[in-house]
Amino acid sequence: MALLAKKLEPKLSLGWLFCAALWLDLIWPFFLLIGVESMDIDSSIQGVWPVRMDDIAYSHSLIMACVWGGLVGAGYYLRRRRGFGAVVLAGLVVVHWGVDMVFHRHDLPVFPWGGWPVGWGVWDSTNLTIAIQFAMLGVGIMGYMWTVRSEYLRVKPQFWFAMVVIAGLGLGAMITTPQSQEEVIDAGLVLWLMIPLGFWIDHKRPETYEAIR
Repeated sequence: MALLAKKLEPKLSLGWLFCAALWLDLIWPFFLLIGVESMDIDSSIQGVWPVRMDDIAYSHSLIMACVWGGLVGAGYYLRRRRGFGAVVLAGLVVVHWGVDMVFHRHDLPVFPWGGWPVGWGVWDSTNLTIAIQFAMLGVGIMGYMWTVRSEYLRVKPQFWFAMVVIAGLGLGAMITTPQSQEEVIDAGLVLWLMIPLGFWIDHKRPETYEAIR
């Protein structure tokens, strides 16, 4: 979704786009660490990611996703003073919740105080999960390439390196089984590496009149 959002605002760095698209998962490990949210490994769950989300309301409820989106957008606006870019980033945070609803197993809350859990449960099928996620990645790559070419830019080698990293992380998460909460937290913290990787891809493109930021 971050790659597709590049078309909406080509001057937004992939660093910012990755940050917004991943934001709910970036903050989730910290809520687990301080005990605000909780989860359990459940080996009886079939399919991908055998984790029972007992309480993820502060990081992953729909209402809080809107709040977090507003904060991310406001943070970008205060730094760059670009209104449309801020709106795109805020929207990406909320879109994350919508994508999660497709994959989660009826444990994604709507309200931060609980109740109304939703989720279509695509994670129950490993093959379907892999097919959908890699199809989404492929569409995102094509969308990004279309955007940068239409802006007379070039696809950098760093971009392809990042796509290999993303594909590897995604596949690893789908075919491995975490054994403890600590492993889940570590997997979430690794996602923070995507932000500097995104800025590295879009850092001061010489083909533009000003640096993408």
